Amino acid sequence: MTFGFLLCALTDEAKIVSVKPAESIGNGFSVESTRLATFRAADGITIASPGSPPAGRAGERFSPIAGSSPHSCNDKDQLSEVQIGIRKTGDDGGGWRRAIVEYEVSDRQYSLEIPFGMLICGASTEPC
Repeated sequence: MTFGFLLCALTDEAKIVSVKPAESIGNGFSVESTRLATFRAADGITIASPGSPPAGRAGERFSPIAGSSPHSCNDKDQLSEVQIGIRKTGDDGGGWRRAIVEYEVSDRQYSLEIPFGMLICGASTEPC
């Protein structure tokens, strides 16, 4: 299963350093893939899609997380999203409740907490 959250940058100098959980629950899951996807806004976002990575949209571009730059916040025709693929590995399930995006601009480090839920059903996530 792949979950996505939108991310944009106010400057072309912004580079993602890493994406990691701010809060993780359960131990019945594993992170299979992470990437930055940029696509036409009209094609819709990835909420919870089968597969890791999921099927791509026409014209979609992918980048590894480290060193990538999200699309400009001022361009309403294009979107960038962080896609995180997770797989169930046990009955406990689990996942991330929030993510931290670490990035840098002009050699200065910053972090941004993204509130979202990316959970696979299991004992640690009931009711799911």
